[in-house]
Parts: sequence; structure tokens; C-alpha cells
Amino acid sequence: MKNVLVVVAGNIKNAMALEASLWGGFAIQ
Repeated sequence: MKNVLVVVAGNIKNAMALEASLWGGFAIQ
């Protein structure tokens, strides 16, 4: 069960990083 939480947290962090990189790309343009 604990491993599931770790995976979910990792997915959320990756999604936030992806969104941040997309916003960064918009800001550069």
C-alpha cells in the first residue's frame, strides 16, 4: 500500500514538472 502512494506521488510530481516546463516554454515564446 505504501508503494502505491509513492508511485502516485511520483506521478503527480512528474505531471507538475511537465506542466511547469510547458508554461516555461510559453513564457520563453
